[in-house]
Amino acid sequence: MRLDSWLTGALPFGWANANIAVNVGNIIADKSISIIVTRDGAQLAAQTARLEPIGDPSQRSSDNALTANSTVMILGYKGHPTITDTNLTRGDRFFVGGIVYEVVQVQPGYTDRLIAICEAIR
Repeated sequence: MRLDSWLTGALPFGWANANIAVNVGNIIADKSISIIVTRDGAQLAAQTARLEPIGDPSQRSSDNALTANSTVMILGYKGHPTITDTNLTRGDRFFVGGIVYEVVQVQPGYTDRLIAICEAIR
């Protein structure tokens, strides 16, 4: 039996596919969100991605307040045969669950997914 034949039918959720971009798309679809990105003061069309927290939120305290910073990862589409690539760049901002996030880094070198590191801003 060929490995690619086994992968397409044996793993849970039907995620496995010979095309890695399709596999990434299935992972995004399993827990997707819609984000509207603001870039240079203009809003881009809504995009579908997956947002996952990175580590525990850090907290800072001052004399009169306790604030939490959180870092998240966005997993987006790239190279998918039927879905438009996720369009994020450093400095982009978006709003999820009452929090505004700013893209601080887009990981280079991936042809089958977009990975962006984002931080909550106040």
